[in-house]
Amino acid sequence: MGRIEWARASQFNWVYDNLGGVKLQEAVAGRFGGGLATVAGDGTVTVAPPLPGAGRVYYVRGIWRRETVFGWEGFWADPLEGDRTNYYLGGNFLNQNGSTRITLGTALPPGTPVQVYYIYRTGERSDRYAALNNYPLSDGPTAAGTTSLMISRWTASWT
Repeated sequence: MGRIEWARASQFNWVYDNLGGVKLQEAVAGRFGGGLATVAGDGTVTVAPPLPGAGRVYYVRGIWRRETVFGWEGFWADPLEGDRTNYYLGGNFLNQNGSTRITLGTALPPGTPVQVYYIYRTGERSDRYAALNNYPLSDGPTAAGTTSLMISRWTASWT
């Protein structure tokens, strides 16, 4: 019998309890999810209360100027209009004292309003062997009319 080796699918998707529907992780999609902040005097961006997930961020997708327009509210949506530069690329973040301090990869002037895309842990825990699932599950229908599941979306592999 094979053994399951868990992949890092939760880095690409967020996890929820398959039976109870409780979200173990939640995504914040910039303006659509309330992920609005301002660049501080030291050039960092802070995710602090009342922003959701302050101090529990585990993945930052990117930081864009607040006026950048996205085509839809999906977490992986690409910017359509405005400054399309992701100012987080090459940056890092640190969770400390109930907030998350994000260092930008490309500097922005202090006081610049931004939108932050990130995933955080909700604080909910699952029971051992609980049925869990990831969202989103697929990339949608393909030209052939079938649903395409990317390798990065799979949660386990048999060895």
